[in-house]
Amino acid sequence: MFSGYISDCGYLKEIKKTAQGVRFCITSTYERLERGESIAVDGACLTVTDILQDSFFCDLSPETLACTRAGRLVEGDRVNLERSICLNDRLNGHLVTGHVDQTCLLKKKNVLSEYTQLSFSGVHLEAFAFIVPKGSVAINGVSLTLNNVEKDVFDIMLIPETLAKTNLSELEAGDYVNVEFDYFAKLVAKQTKLYLGLS
Repeated sequence: MFSGYISDCGYLKEIKKTAQGVRFCITSTYERLERGESIAVDGACLTVTDILQDSFFCDLSPETLACTRAGRLVEGDRVNLERSICLNDRLNGHLVTGHVDQTCLLKKKNVLSEYTQLSFSGVHLEAFAFIVPKGSVAINGVSLTLNNVEKDVFDIMLIPETLAKTNLSELEAGDYVNVEFDYFAKLVAKQTKLYLGLS
């Protein structure tokens, strides 16, 4: 479990194809990493398989490659990183599982002095119930607040701190991002459909 608070940005040092998936080597400033621990990489929960002094390795399955933007990344790209939270940690964002729901397309980027507004499109029909104004969403693992929501398009506003500490500042129109909708919104929608006999 994560909170959407990015604690490091690493670079893809190496991308190596495996028999059925891909292995990433990612630079990091994290200390005392352990094999088997979970790290959210651009919002996707991955397992640390090997550790070097300044980097770590993780394996991506075909399912992860199909559901995230990982297959679009190239060596040298910067990725957002977050270690899993402890139960006594501050919840700086919102509860994020690290299970990416889908990718969305950055439709428009509007720089407003020190702030940046991003508009995303391509929300799947079944996910409409999960996006509400002032609700929560995780974009590339970053906990953010939904602003305007219209049909399959939603807007977020990035403050200078987020722009400085994450890779969201590097996004341009036409880029894809990992999106995880609020877990509690998904839970309520699922239970409501079951109660009404719609699922």
